[in-house]
Order: sequence, then C-alpha cells, then structure tokens
Amino acid sequence: MHDRVLLDLNNPHFQEDLFSLEKADVNRVFVTVRKLRRLSWSEVYRDRVLRRELIQSEQGPGGARLYSLRLGDKFRAIV
Repeated sequence: MHDRVLLDLNNPHFQEDLFSLEKADVNRVFVTVRKLRRLSWSEVYRDRVLRRELIQSEQGPGGARLYSLRLGDKFRAIV
C-alpha cells in the first residue's frame, strides 16, 4: 500500500483531549485508531463509518484541504 495512513498521536492537542476522556470513550477512539492503521487513504475515502467530511473553513499547511473523520459517537479527528 503506497498510500497507507500514517498516524501521529504525539500532537499535544490530541493528547490533551484523549487524556480527558472517560475510559469507555478512550476505548472507542482506539478501536478506530487501530482500524485506521490498517487502511490506505483510498480505503478511508470509501469507508462510510468514518464519515469523512471536508472542513471548508480552514486549510492545512501549504493550503492543503482538511477533513474530519469520525473516531467515535462523540469524537472527530482532523486529517
């Protein structure tokens, strides 16, 4: 897979939010994180559970598009 998803869980904002969650919510987030590790980006784009959505109000480095992915019932990640 040349377009495999790479995860950086060292982001201070991610860690702050993660460490403030209850145990059950942390487990839900990590179920999705484990799933993401196995996927390519093309599989992420097709996955209906992750519910990828374009964030139109912001841009990433170099003007890149930002998307949000569902990590759990109450949580989304920016990619």
